Amino acid sequence: MQISVSPGSSTTESVTCVVENPTIYEEKIRITVTGNLTYSAPGSLIIQGGSSESFDLVIVAEERMSAGSHSVNVEVSVQEISGVPPANAAKDDSNIVVEILRYGDCSVSAKTSLIEVGLGEDANLQFIVANLGNGADSIELSLSSTSRTSLEFLGYIVTISSPTIDLGEQQSLEVSLTITAPVESSPSAKREGSRLVDLHTLDLVVTSQYSCDSSTGCVSDSTSVTLKLIGESSDSDASYEPTNMEESSFESSDYMIFGSGVVSGVMVLYVLYALFKKS
Repeated sequence: MQISVSPGSSTTESVTCVVENPTIYEEKIRITVTGNLTYSAPGSLIIQGGSSESFDLVIVAEERMSAGSHSVNVEVSVQEISGVPPANAAKDDSNIVVEILRYGDCSVSAKTSLIEVGLGEDANLQFIVANLGNGADSIELSLSSTSRTSLEFLGYIVTISSPTIDLGEQQSLEVSLTITAPVESSPSAKREGSRLVDLHTLDLVVTSQYSCDSSTGCVSDSTSVTLKLIGESSDSDASYEPTNMEESSFESSDYMIFGSGVVSGVMVLYVLYALFKKS
């Protein structure tokens, strides 16, 4: 019997047992199951002479329990024959081997979700990598393809201290990752006071090697860290500040007054000229 105990599986299997009564008398049979796994089975059966009866033995394993083999013994014994205790001890047994199947699983979590780094500087990121499978496993660490392509294009250099780590069942380990920031901000950088700020995302992926080698397919987990790239803005980056409204209003009013004076002067001269010509 093989039982899968990976998360989400049923963790339950059953086997059909057949008990035969070779006598001509009705027999009451007691059923005894021994082993270190949880089970379900009837405690007794009534079997007519010269016939047989079957029952299902259900084995229930625990989710995520360790991989390995377990022995389950099923014994049947005659308790009564035609309603009275038998004159002899009549019993039989069968042994069932239950194999708890191995599976691969893993997880990763970042110790910080945001880190600031200056242009051209190095920074260290720490992650907790865990083997959630029910056996020893090799866990591979890598950047997601999208994250790797984006960061390389921007000029980041990312170094993973241990691209592959070996972990025992349910073990975890802290690993580090070093990033070297680009020497220049990207065109998408935003101004924050006297600083230019770039926000980029680093996605770290961990994969169970055992799962990739099995028929279930690769099992992975990932986590993200935001990289806040800090650069100093230069004077040429400053936006043009227009003159204030009060100064602009004053200059406009001054121009209007000057313009009105010129027009009034011209009209006075024209009136004087007309009077002088008439006289």
